[in-house]
Amino acid sequence: MRVIPQDLSTLAGACLASAQELSDAWNGAIGGLDVPGAAAGDTAGGPSLVTAHGAVAEAAGTALAHLSSVLEQDMDDLYSVAFDMTTTDEDAAESLQTLTPGLPSPSPGPAPTPHP
Repeated sequence: MRVIPQDLSTLAGACLASAQELSDAWNGAIGGLDVPGAAAGDTAGGPSLVTAHGAVAEAAGTALAHLSSVLEQDMDDLYSVAFDMTTTDEDAAESLQTLTPGLPSPSPGPAPTPHP
């Protein structure tokens, strides 16, 4: 498997965008889930139904906040790995330059000759 730091950075950006979209969507929808206490009428189970609905909406908000946090942590981790890979590559290139002073930079060489 080949991993390119730039691709990791792109994926990290997508994780952040997803976390923000998730949070924005929930914040935009939560107002519509607010149910007044008398919404279930004067039935015996009405207050319990409204209370249960509120608890479910709160649990959903908590779950979505946790999911958003996971996406944000994934973003941080992906950026960290991309940075580490880039730094390691640059350090290795610098070490190679130090170990082999005076060697010319590699060139692509002559173009291949087609065979008839």
